[in-house]
Amino acid sequence: MLIWKFLTRLWASPEYICNIKNNLMAETTKTRKQVFLEGLKGRNPELDMNDEEALYGAIGDEYASTNERLKRFEDESSRLLELFSNDPVAGELFTQWAKGANPVLLLVEQYGDDFKAALEDPEMAKAVAERHKKWLERVAENRRLEDEANANLKETFDTLERLQSENGWSDEETQKIFEQANRIFMDGLVNRIAPETFMMISKAMNFDSAVRDAETTGEVRGRNAQIEERLRRDAAPSGMPPTLTGRGGDEPERRPQRAYNPFRADNGE
Repeated sequence: MLIWKFLTRLWASPEYICNIKNNLMAETTKTRKQVFLEGLKGRNPELDMNDEEALYGAIGDEYASTNERLKRFEDESSRLLELFSNDPVAGELFTQWAKGANPVLLLVEQYGDDFKAALEDPEMAKAVAERHKKWLERVAENRRLEDEANANLKETFDTLERLQSENGWSDEETQKIFEQANRIFMDGLVNRIAPETFMMISKAMNFDSAVRDAETTGEVRGRNAQIEERLRRDAAPSGMPPTLTGRGGDEPERRPQRAYNPFRADNGE
């Protein structure tokens, strides 16, 4: 009972509560560096955080990509501001259009008789018809591309499922493979190629030659092992004397040297 009263008093003390709060804050609070690196790792799952070259390369690529997008945004904003400053009517039209107004009705409302006269002019009517034809062609092409993209996506998932079955990949491994392939695709849309992508392609290109070299090395070692085994089998049994060839034992028999005879053709043989 005394212990329970002590613990109750301890838990209710301001010092105990303050210590718990500080511990929780220490566990949950992250430095700006940690937050940045975690975000970078999340956008680049294959990035080796211990490789300084790859790490700073990824940071530089993201910085360059951000600057490029910012510059493009500033250029587009500058052109729009210039247009709206030179033609307040255009500024009003875009403002109302952004709010959901009908653009055709806005043209009639803003340009009135000019818009009507343009529609009644034969040359303008011909130009409008040509533009309308191009619009129809673009819509048809977009639909064709959309249908093709949907068919390709289905084929891609079917291929991934087949490869998963053939190679015994788990669902988690398959998901990671797809995420990496999708990352490469999305990087390509903004003309960005990560360092790990180059390394992965290099390893894939050298894989076949590495396998061939390994197979060749294995074949050579196998032949050498067979030759060594054959030599061991053909060697004389242990404890048996070597085969004698004559007077000299291991040395070959020497024939006596003939005296030189000028009338013989085989002198010295």
